[in-house]
Amino acid sequence: MKQFACGAVGTGCDALWVCSTEEQILTLEAAHLRDEHGLEVTAELMTRVADAIYTAPAYGSVLAGAAA
Repeated sequence: MKQFACGAVGTGCDALWVCSTEEQILTLEAAHLRDEHGLEVTAELMTRVADAIYTAPAYGSVLAGAAA
């Protein structure tokens, strides 16, 4: 899973996406930046977004206190 926080690109926004692919996040964030922040979605801005996407930790089905 991939994860991205909108605030990572300096918006001061606490929106967070967790998606299967980086492409899904890029699509959602581009629309969010345009619609919610009124920003022009440039190649430079989307490069900053792509650079801030990271792989979310895989927790699997391990429950707290359960033997792994």
